[in-house]
Amino acid sequence: MARTFTATGRGSLPDVPWWPGGKGPVGRFAELLAPHPQETATLVHALEAHERTDLRKAAVVAAGARLRYWRDPAAELWETVATGLDDESGVAWESLEVFARGGAAAAPYADRLVRYVERAGTAADRNRSTSRCRH
Repeated sequence: MARTFTATGRGSLPDVPWWPGGKGPVGRFAELLAPHPQETATLVHALEAHERTDLRKAAVVAAGARLRYWRDPAAELWETVATGLDDESGVAWESLEVFARGGAAAAPYADRLVRYVERAGTAADRNRSTSRCRH
């Protein structure tokens, strides 16, 4: 299945007008795959370094679904989620959501979360000061 996602090349992922449970196809597939740790890990590793942002975000979604289903350490999946904090905003936001649902398992990544929040705060301050200068 990982090959299916990566084989889409530069095309967009398929869109559907309605998806059960309010999740998109990637989120629903990740939930269905979560009970299968090896297959989920294969999907995550195939997508986590992809050039396309939506596929890197899919890696974080899949890792998050797997981490919610199995509460074992899975350090390699947590690392994928943490790496997402340094990615584009959609990937970073998904990483924040996974950490928020991770509870105590996310504790080892607290420093990286703090750095992300500091960077985001600095960027927001810059945007506010730039917008004030334009008025």
